[in-house]
Amino acid sequence: MVEFAVVLPVLLLFFYCMVYLSDIYTIKQNALVAARYSAWKLSKPDPPDCADLEDEISEYFFQGEDTTLDCSPSNGDSSDFLGSATGMVNTILSSIVGSASDKMSHAKVDHPAPVSPALASLDPTDSLSNITISGEHFVEANAWSGFEVDTHDVFDMIGNIIKEVTDIINPANW
Repeated sequence: MVEFAVVLPVLLLFFYCMVYLSDIYTIKQNALVAARYSAWKLSKPDPPDCADLEDEISEYFFQGEDTTLDCSPSNGDSSDFLGSATGMVNTILSSIVGSASDKMSHAKVDHPAPVSPALASLDPTDSLSNITISGEHFVEANAWSGFEVDTHDVFDMIGNIIKEVTDIINPANW
């Protein structure tokens, strides 16, 4: 019985942390999905205004809670290895499909982390209320807008060839 009394506060704290971290992880996932959605919307031929899009993602992904959206243009460059590898791939694809550096869309979504009143009362510096959870995404317009490239014409051509071959092979046509 004494062991249970000693372990109970630790178990309750562990359970509380699991619930709290699952909420934070859910907000992180929503921020990533909202950033992808925003970058996709911004890559369209007639992109929406950033303020309107911010209201839309706040309503769709965060139930109207305060959320900020950064729609500043970016070329997708980064100083880390993944960013430089992505830059090389973009260079190769741009040489094949065509340059789309002016069609790169960027969206970064920031949402404040939830702070429970019990946890906030333990923080005398009020630093917990300044924590934000972010999601960021880049989209190249050619990756989303098939009508801007001739890729779909190639697929139509392949589909027509397959249809002609199946018509030739079909015994009903003999």
